[in-house]
Amino acid sequence: MDGDNSTESPLFSVVVIAHNVESYIERCMRSVLNQHSEDFELIVVDDASTDQTLQRISAIADGDPRVSVVKKNQNEGAHLARRTGVAHTVGKFVYFLDGDDELCPHFFGLSSGLVTSVAADVYRLGCRVVLEPEGEEEHRAIVEHSLNDSRGRALGEDILLRSFSDKFAHADTWRLVSCLYRGEVCRSAFRMMTEDRLGYMEDAYEFFVVASCSAVLENATDLVAQRYNLGSGRSGYSHMSYDEFVKRQSEVFDLVRSVYSFAEDDGRDVTRRCARWFEGACLRTISNEWTVRLASETQILSVSNLVDTWGHVATLGMLTPPLIGRAQWVLEDDSRLDDALLASWCSAYAPLLDSPDIEVEGGEGAVFLLGLLRQIDDHRTARDREVRERLELEMARESVFPRRVLNALLPRGSKMRRVLSAVARELRS
Repeated sequence: MDGDNSTESPLFSVVVIAHNVESYIERCMRSVLNQHSEDFELIVVDDASTDQTLQRISAIADGDPRVSVVKKNQNEGAHLARRTGVAHTVGKFVYFLDGDDELCPHFFGLSSGLVTSVAADVYRLGCRVVLEPEGEEEHRAIVEHSLNDSRGRALGEDILLRSFSDKFAHADTWRLVSCLYRGEVCRSAFRMMTEDRLGYMEDAYEFFVVASCSAVLENATDLVAQRYNLGSGRSGYSHMSYDEFVKRQSEVFDLVRSVYSFAEDDGRDVTRRCARWFEGACLRTISNEWTVRLASETQILSVSNLVDTWGHVATLGMLTPPLIGRAQWVLEDDSRLDDALLASWCSAYAPLLDSPDIEVEGGEGAVFLLGLLRQIDDHRTARDREVRERLELEMARESVFPRRVLNALLPRGSKMRRVLSAVARELRS
């Protein structure tokens, strides 16, 4: 039961999902409970934490009628935790919060004014990004800008297209927890979602479905709703192990399949087109992580996993851009012609070109890359020829010098020169 038409329904439902966030969960819950409003409910879903998270949730919730705690006996991941939490809400509007983040003060007061003055199904709100633990300020600024760089109103199909296509020059973020949702739309959308566990980037799938179900999206990023503690969760650009990468690329594959499944059930051309675009975006994400976050030896090992998961064509598409970038870098300076990393990447890339699927589906990027590699071979050939010619010239010079000395000491026709020549002929015979 949605409960949106009930006079007893709170204006806001805040859904907090928590798994092993004992260091953050009290701060998160207090940021909701200390708001200057009573017109809300707080649903906290503990996703089978193994630390003290549940105990701390229970201690804060004890005796507070505004808080409902949902205890899961088995860890099922963020998507299913949110799905469970949404099913328990009755508020007119739903807002999601991860257990390691916080609401900004006066959230309810400011949001109340927004929803009463502007009618929409989705309100994209602002976010203040904080480094935790210490990190790079440049990274923090980039993330904060991307999360707050949305503007204007989107209607109908454009809600989906602004986040999942190249139709608009200015793209909107697809981050689910940056938005406030009309309760009935949110609950209906989550009922349509998969009951399977999802992993990395699961909120992109969730926003895809909600956006497909919404008629009006209002960008109101000047209303800063949340403190996003960057680095306390899975975000970042640190080194990634082989096992972590293999798991992540498999999770992204499952995510893409879930988006495609929803698009087929939805049946509209726009959702199918956006699903195809989303797959391309995910392939670029995996390509970037393969390039930046893996050690070179791990990169080579992981190629077979990518092929097993995505197939030859998609893997070729993932690896071609970084190889093009590396090859162009090598061509900028002949001192880089023997670059070991490019050679290593090429050794893993070459077998992908032997797949018959490549001939069928083509690959302009692969053709361009092969052209760059031929240029590198030509530069190497020219360099090696110059080195060889220089060595031959030096050897010739070295052989001429002793003859000049001999001619100076023993001129041609001299008695000693004739004697030495006779001795040399005798020795050769």
